[in-house]
Amino acid sequence: MKKNCLFFFIIYILISACGDLKNTNYKFSDKDYLNNSVEPYFSYYTINSYGDYSNLMRFNFSNNTAELLDTRFFSGDAMVVQKMNIYKDLEDIYFIERFSTQKPSRVTYLTSGNKFTENSNFPVNLHALAFFKESIVGVGYDLGEAIQTSKDTQKIIIGKRKIENLHHTNYATASISSSNLSAILHDNQNIFVVSQGSWNDNTVKPYIYQLDDKMLTVKNSWRIPNCFNAARHVNVIDSSKLVVLCNPYQNNISNTVNVFLIDISNFTNINTPEITKILTKERIKNGFQYFEIGGLSADRNSIFINEKAGIYDEKSQYVTKYTNTDSYWFNLKETTAQSLNEEARKIYVSNVSGSVIYNNAAQKYLFSCLLDTRTLTCQIGRGAVSTSMDAKDYSVVNLLTSSRNYINFPTVIF
Repeated sequence: MKKNCLFFFIIYILISACGDLKNTNYKFSDKDYLNNSVEPYFSYYTINSYGDYSNLMRFNFSNNTAELLDTRFFSGDAMVVQKMNIYKDLEDIYFIERFSTQKPSRVTYLTSGNKFTENSNFPVNLHALAFFKESIVGVGYDLGEAIQTSKDTQKIIIGKRKIENLHHTNYATASISSSNLSAILHDNQNIFVVSQGSWNDNTVKPYIYQLDDKMLTVKNSWRIPNCFNAARHVNVIDSSKLVVLCNPYQNNISNTVNVFLIDISNFTNINTPEITKILTKERIKNGFQYFEIGGLSADRNSIFINEKAGIYDEKSQYVTKYTNTDSYWFNLKETTAQSLNEEARKIYVSNVSGSVIYNNAAQKYLFSCLLDTRTLTCQIGRGAVSTSMDAKDYSVVNLLTSSRNYINFPTVIF
């Protein structure tokens, strides 16, 4: 783990150093585009080379082709948030670029009719957006910041500021804190944010925070039990529900990997979030290592799960290779601790893995990883499109990357 940490620390320093360059003044209008308009048959993703560049990609489900829209240098850490309308069709996108701890994030808003706006003063290391009362709310990982703007990001409703009374704040090293905010959920009245907690200190836990109306301070907080390093969050079903993946990385703190469902839809009646453990598994040598959460089904009631196994190297004392052992859809509808039956809720999938996005206009799924059936690893640059969840009718597609640079599929908000 120390070697891994050193690697990521070096990458972090590179990104920080490059964050001061003039790219922060770059706008989409500086380039000519052939149809930037956001249309229902499109989906967007990024290809990141950390400390070097980020490519904004567009996939057209009408002809199953991908294209490069733009290359942004020096951030190397970008993501896309897709805003869906009430009919579950793509409405708008937010292209998010994260820089160093010294720089705010930049958000580019694109919608239909080639319209776009930019805001370069979102929270540092922006990790999540949510659509709340016809506005956009965002939270940042490094400094525990929050912001609320108009949908197009141009009108400031609540200015960017640090949230008060977060637990275990550590703004110098956010990865060892409980203030590293990474997710948002709400019930149309109350806003909640969720932190990751520490990656190497089991006493610094992930928390659920209820914020006051102005997002200035914490009203209530709840520690997520039996959860260490809640590193992945996905909103499911509606904006009041969140899946949290705990302890996904190899380390010496815990060998238990858990997945929880957080539900605040009934908060006004019971005054506490409902937290249900939906998956749990023990990490073993030369066997299971971690879960991946890949995305949502068409009805948003199921999440795509990948299970990864590792080959343990006795000499280095590290897992040196990972393979895909199982991929399946896990149904979350009416999930309670009493009704939970893991196997009955699974739909197993072969041939594909990684991340997934559903396009309602085309009624198709796009998977980021087409598996090599011999090695059980992803084929470089190749994904798959399917009309069914089980991907039995898949077609191979080119995602336009010739290396193992990180393909980051969009986050969906609704």
